Amino acid sequence: MKARQDDKVRATLKISEAALIAGTGEKAIRKGIEDGSIPHLRFGRNILIPRSAFMRWLDNPGAVNGIQPRITKKTAMIDQPISSQ
Repeated sequence: MKARQDDKVRATLKISEAALIAGTGEKAIRKGIEDGSIPHLRFGRNILIPRSAFMRWLDNPGAVNGIQPRITKKTAMIDQPISSQ
């Protein structure tokens, strides 16, 4: 019996699949690819994301390619208590 493509776990993800796994939109994944923070492979116009590298990146974004996640004022404020003035 011949194995179907769906029966195997592919070693790479499409942008749409990476976005679904990360719980974000394709635009955010594309931005991460453009700025080099998300590991990827280019074959002409096709972009593939190595599954194992992407899963490691999700666990620790700063560990892949030595790029640290950006911390902005907006994200830094998430952990701050809301003051009632």
